[in-house]
Order: sequence, then structure tokens, then C-alpha cells
Amino acid sequence: MSDGLHDHARPDTADMRAVLVVARAILDGADHGTAHQAAEGGACPACVAVAGISYGITLASTVAGDKSFVSEPVRLQLLAAVAATLAELDAAPN
Repeated sequence: MSDGLHDHARPDTADMRAVLVVARAILDGADHGTAHQAAEGGACPACVAVAGISYGITLASTVAGDKSFVSEPVRLQLLAAVAATLAELDAAPN
């Protein structure tokens, strides 16, 4: 992910903690600046992003009632949501 000194094979504890602090800030109604500041607690911005998306996928899977990580139907629904959002983003003027 970068030339940093840590192993990018897995986000470290600081990165995972930053994700949880950001999630709590957003759920508590924090503005973008406050949430952004919370994300800065991670050691590596790319690892924070990877940890955040992994956490989001796990949350979606759990809320959907999956008993293991992500069932195939939930995985396909999430992929469809990503594709639809990318299409909207690509069509947006900004």
C-alpha cells in the first residue's frame, strides 16, 4: 500500500481503533471535520480505509443475518450496490 515501515498485510490496532472511533463519531452525528480528525488516529491512511471497508462489510453481513463472514447473496448485493454507486459517481459532474 505504501513504503511505510509497518506490514500492510493487516491493518494494525491503531488503524482498527481509528475506524471504530470514526464510526462512533458518525453515528453520534459528528460533522465531516470531526470524523476526519478521528480517522487521523490511524497509523496508515490506506490501512484505515481497508479496515473501515472490512468493518462495514462485516456489519452489513451481520445485520443481514449471516452466520459466517459474508454469504454469497449478501456479497452479491454489496457488489451490486458498489457498482450502482460507482455508476452514479461516474455520471456526476463533480
